[in-house]
This record gives sequence, structure tokens and C-alpha cells, in this order.
Amino acid sequence: MNGVRMINVLEASKVKATHHIALASGFVVALALGGAVSPLAAQRTQTISRDPKADAILVVTFRSADRNLGVKAAEELRDALPKDIPRKNLWPIPTGDVKANLEPAGFPYDQPISTNDARLLAAQFRADEFVEGRVENADGTFRVNARLVSTNDARMTQPLPQVEARRIDHAMAQVSKHIKAVRAMLPPERRCEALVREGKFQEAAVAAREAIAAYSQSTWGRICLASAFQGLKYAPDSILPVANQVLEIDRLNYHALAMASGAYETMGDADKSTELLVTLLSTDPTNVTLQTSVVNKLAASRKFASARRIIDKAVEDNPADADLIRLRFRILTATEDWKEAIGAGEALIRTDTSATDTTFFPVLAAAYEADSQPQKAAEAIARGLAKYPQNARLHLLHSQFLRKAGQLPQSIVAARRAIQINPNMQDANIAYLTIAQTFIELSQFDSVGVVLRQSAALAKTGEDSTRVASFALQQGQRYFAAGRADTADASRAVAAREQLERSIRWFSLADSISASPPAKFQVGYAAFLIATSIANREIVPKAKKLPKEELCSLGRLGQQYSTMAQTQVRAGGATNPEAAVQIMNAAMGQVAYWEGIIKSACK
Repeated sequence: MNGVRMINVLEASKVKATHHIALASGFVVALALGGAVSPLAAQRTQTISRDPKADAILVVTFRSADRNLGVKAAEELRDALPKDIPRKNLWPIPTGDVKANLEPAGFPYDQPISTNDARLLAAQFRADEFVEGRVENADGTFRVNARLVSTNDARMTQPLPQVEARRIDHAMAQVSKHIKAVRAMLPPERRCEALVREGKFQEAAVAAREAIAAYSQSTWGRICLASAFQGLKYAPDSILPVANQVLEIDRLNYHALAMASGAYETMGDADKSTELLVTLLSTDPTNVTLQTSVVNKLAASRKFASARRIIDKAVEDNPADADLIRLRFRILTATEDWKEAIGAGEALIRTDTSATDTTFFPVLAAAYEADSQPQKAAEAIARGLAKYPQNARLHLLHSQFLRKAGQLPQSIVAARRAIQINPNMQDANIAYLTIAQTFIELSQFDSVGVVLRQSAALAKTGEDSTRVASFALQQGQRYFAAGRADTADASRAVAAREQLERSIRWFSLADSISASPPAKFQVGYAAFLIATSIANREIVPKAKKLPKEELCSLGRLGQQYSTMAQTQVRAGGATNPEAAVQIMNAAMGQVAYWEGIIKSACK
């Protein structure tokens, strides 16, 4: 198969139903198959009298706009099955037993249950398969769409042909006959599954073909055949036709979609692979691993039209499905369609507030921010805080969005609240830097150094210390650039010196937090510029007019910065060796000058 990335759907071992149905049986099945534990799983079931050699089949209430019709369809099918298949071969779980298990668990018998709950109930009855479907009354004609589902793997589905009849019992009698026809494939298909698990792939392929011969529309037989082909290392162009045959029968078949997507990816058709993955995800919207894979592929391909079409249709068909709406929200954010994403996020809040966890509100806020609505972004985080008031990360995000919205004092309060709730949180360092940046924007510069030192003191890793030091370096660079520009203007000599002195304080702070050659080099460079500016802008133009006391002070100050330049540039010279040599030579050339000024003026 040459590295085809596909899912071998039969690798997971089947769970053999026990002969003693106990309280924990549902939990065992749920855990073994990865499903959620349903209230059904907590109910003790009654022992069912049947031929111990007979297979069992569960028929659950059908979905329908008419609740009574859904119940009637299921009951008619239970009655019809023994007429086509003797009870010694197939035992339909009686209506009374279905009621006795559903209602104590809080499930009304006259309402359809989810596929996962049906699987758990079937497992408790030791039924290998169950039947679910939809029935409608279209102007006096009953239309039924049903499918057979494997209890061991609810993603193994076999659609039955659609039937129509003027009476519901006649319609369900047709469904019964289709179930009889489908069951002809089961013995060879089960043999195929067992052979795949044993690694006997050639024999498995033979059994799979027997299953398809027994029932020409067999999706199970084809899935097992494709699994055997995978085991035989067949190329993707040999496996893809089999998967596509399944999709022609059942366009939302989970395993066929997964196999086809993997085959297309290996064959280099990323667009088709992603399109099938999105369709696959619409059948299983709560699958977090699959969600991540799909969203990452969409982000990488930047081709979102097919994904949008698929997920929009899924939500249109299921407008109250919170899982699908949440999936649509995530895909829309991945596609950077911010306005639509915002609408989907707000729709999710209206549909099911329980679906909005601590990860949801930051994404919604980010969508508002990307849509140039910083105030709405802050409000989105505030709504998250109303639901999760002790979540430190939400307080920190609230602080950042408040700052971007121009609410600076409130931003500081929110960041401090985050630190107060969890001083050891992973992003505490970022909280302090947010406060420091906000103090700068408020021109409260004296408070910034204190906050940075607090942040450095609480830094948990070298990376945290480096982040704080980098912040200080950035502030130093801002003052450095302003001071360097001012040195060109003789009238701004003092202002230039003050700006450069501020930059030195920032660079020194950065170096004290996380020692680095760049910080030392910048201290030396700024000191050299100060010394040069004092000489050229403050002394030379006024040398004859300056009082000796003032000239002496400037001389000592210039000498101090010239010496600092030599020391610090030497220590950080590796940052820019060529510039370091030039600065060192120039600073050393100033030594005699400063000594002369001090000798003449300082008496």
C-alpha cells in the first residue's frame, strides 16, 4: 500500500457480550468502545428468555415528526421480523423489555434515542445489531428509511432500501424482508472481521467477497474488503474504488469516508481528502482529534469553499444541534470568516449555553478583535468571566482586550486579578508584562521597573526571564532611538543626553534580569553617544563661556560615560564586532581629551 494513511476499522477488537447482564455492563461497553456513558448504562436489565443460540436484534423507536408514528413503526417491525426469520434464529427484543429498560433510565419510550444510547441498550440485551431509522407520512403514503447498525461499532452501518406503502404495517413488513436479505451477508462478513484481526488478509478478502455476493449492497462486506486490502499493503488506487462503492450506497459512511480521505491524501489530492474529512467530521462533530486534523488541514490549504458548503448544509439540516454549530464556529474561525464566525458563536450561546466552555470565549473574542471590534472582544471575555469568575486566564485575556479597547486602568485591575486568583499560573509572566505595558501607555514610567522586577522574580523558566528582559530591551531601544536622533541637533543636547540615560537604565535592567551581550553592547553604545554629545554639543560650542565648575562637572560626566562605553562594549562586543571595534577605538581616543578637561577645570 506504500504508506497509505487510512484507518483500519477492524483493528479494534470486538467486545464479546457477557451472558450475565449486570449493573456495570453498560459501563464496560461504553469504555471499551470509547463512547459516552449513558444513563442507560446504569440500569439493571431483566433476563430475557430466548433460544440461547439465537441472535438478538434491537429495534428502537423511529424518528418522525409524528411521535406516535415512530413508536408504531418500531412495534410493527418487531412483529414483522419473526414472520420472515424464525425466532430460533433471530430474537427481536420485545417491546415490553425495551420499555422496561428505557423508562427507569429517564428515556420516554415514545421518543427516539441517540445512536450511542441505542448501542448501549443493544449491548445490554446482547444484541449484535440494532435497527434505527426515520418514518414519515407523506399525504397518506408511509415512507421509511432504516439502517442496520453494529452494536460493537456504531459506525458500521448498513442502509436498507427506502420503502413506501399506504399502510404502516405493510411498510414495516417490507423493511423486515430487507433485514432478512441483509443478514445473508453476516456469516461471511463476521468471518472476514475475525480473519483481519488474525492478520490473515488474503483469506479475509475472500470472505468479504462472499459477503458482497450474499448481499450486493453490502457496505460491511466492502469495508472489510478494504481493510483486508490495507493489510495486504495494496496501493491507494486499489482501495479507493472499494471505499467509493460504499459511499455510493451510504454517502455518510464513517469508515468509507476515512479510508477514501486517506487514499486521496496519499495520492496527492489534498483538496478532495480535506473535503471528505469535513464530511466525515459532520457525522461525528464531537471528535476532538478529528476536529483538530480537519481545522489544521483547512488552515494549511486555504481552500474553504467545500468545507463551508458541507458544514453549512449539516447545520441547516440540524439547526438545533449544538455540536454541529460549535464545529461550524471552529471551521469559520479557521477560515478567518470573522463575521460569520461571530454569528455562529452567538448562535451557539443561544442554542446551548453548556456548550460554551472556557476555551470558547477567547476564540469568540479573537473573532471580534479580528473584525475590528475590540470593545465587543472585551465584552465576550466579560461574558466568559460571568460564567467562570475564577478563571485566571480569562481575567488575563480580559485585561489584554481592555487595553486594546483603550480602557487602561481597568486593564491593570483585570491583570492583577488574574495574578491574585492564580499567582502560579503559566501565563503569570505575561500578566505582569501586560501591566507594565499599560503603565507605559499611561505614562506612569516609575511603576514599570517595579512590575518588571516582580515578573523577573517570579519567572519559572529561563524563557520567562528572557521575555521580561526582551521587554526591557524594547523600551530601552525606544529611548535610544529618540536620544540618538536628538544628538544631531545642538539645541537638544541635554534632551539627547536624558533620553540616552533613560535607555541605559532600561538596558541595564534587562541585563540584570537576564544577562546578555546585546544588553551590554547597547549600554556601551548609548554611553559612547552621551560622552560624544557632551563633548561636541555641550562643551566645544561654549568652552570659553562655561564656568569652570560647570565645565568640570561635564568633564567628569563625559569621562564616566566614556569609561562605561569601553567596559560595556568590550563585554558585549560579540553582538556586533565591527561596530564594537569602532566604538572602542573612538572611546579610547577620548581619554586624553577628558583628562585635559578635568585637569584644566577641576581645581
